[in-house]
Amino acid sequence: MTPNCIRRWYSLAARLMVLATFSAMFLATSAAADSSFRLAQRSGEECGQGESPEYFAARYQWYLERYGVNGVFNPELRLRHVREAYAEYRREVDTGRRAAPGSANSTSAVPITAGAFRFLGPVNGAGRATAIEPHPTDPNIVFVGAAGGGCWKSLDGGSSWRPLTDGLADLSVGAIAVAPSNPSIVYLGTGEGGYAGDFIPGIGLFRSTNGGDTWLPPASVVAPLIYRLSVDPRNADILLAFTNNGALRSTDGGISFVRTSDPSWGDGTDVARDETNADILHATFWLPFGSESSRYAKSTNGGVSWTEKASGLPLNPKSRMSIGLSADGTTVYSMIEGSGASGYPQMGLSIDQWRRQLDPQAGRQ
Repeated sequence: MTPNCIRRWYSLAARLMVLATFSAMFLATSAAADSSFRLAQRSGEECGQGESPEYFAARYQWYLERYGVNGVFNPELRLRHVREAYAEYRREVDTGRRAAPGSANSTSAVPITAGAFRFLGPVNGAGRATAIEPHPTDPNIVFVGAAGGGCWKSLDGGSSWRPLTDGLADLSVGAIAVAPSNPSIVYLGTGEGGYAGDFIPGIGLFRSTNGGDTWLPPASVVAPLIYRLSVDPRNADILLAFTNNGALRSTDGGISFVRTSDPSWGDGTDVARDETNADILHATFWLPFGSESSRYAKSTNGGVSWTEKASGLPLNPKSRMSIGLSADGTTVYSMIEGSGASGYPQMGLSIDQWRRQLDPQAGRQ
């Protein structure tokens, strides 16, 4: 199959995935599905090789029947299948029928040593890392999450890696967080935050109590898209999840959550905790549909409530924002995409009021 055909099939797969996942959100109709299938048939005729459109459509139909309800992808149904499959995977490992991850007999868990692979592409974002989480006390331990490749762990500062989620059927990672007060506790947020065609939805929040060696699946899907996680450094059970359902707070280790942000703010996209005062958090929110808007908010009570602070920020419409905080907690940084009439990102910084730091016309950063 030629590179152009491969790209065409990849684009089609992304369209069908988005259709299956977000059809309820986008109010997609059967006409949209018919259009995608016609594109599949035309692509197959033009490329003249590879999997047939009928085969591709059959796989799509099987996926919806297994993980969907009335033609719409259902995260709860997929979680049920993943939970059952992971339980069987753990039984096989515990009884010796399957090699444990990272063992000498596990071919899927052989550490990837630097220099063993050459990058061959593609350069369109496939295989991107969505989360990097260092260990709070050991600089040699690092966790990395991939958009579609699961969670990986290094014990030697990144020289080699081993997979932690080969037993999970859902490998889309949106966020990772290690509890500072107990580094054995690791939270894994599945589902990359965002709505592009290659953003894969997830099945909620997983928790590990042994550094990622095994995972405890959730009872239900708190959100299919998880952008960021933040664990209270004083209590490993107090967790903030920034999701497509806004900012969520848990006090029982992720078993249950309460939404603490205004529903009209939309998705919670980023969060930064003050290293000098754990009760102070800075966060960004994004309403991606309709009249697009983003906002910055601050919490002084550990994420129990939020207060919007807009002074100095560009007016809406503006797209997704990210947030960063200086080590002393006195300066907040934010990258803002598509601020006002400009399509270029710009940076603002704030102590008590936002001000522009970069010229939005200077080009994309």
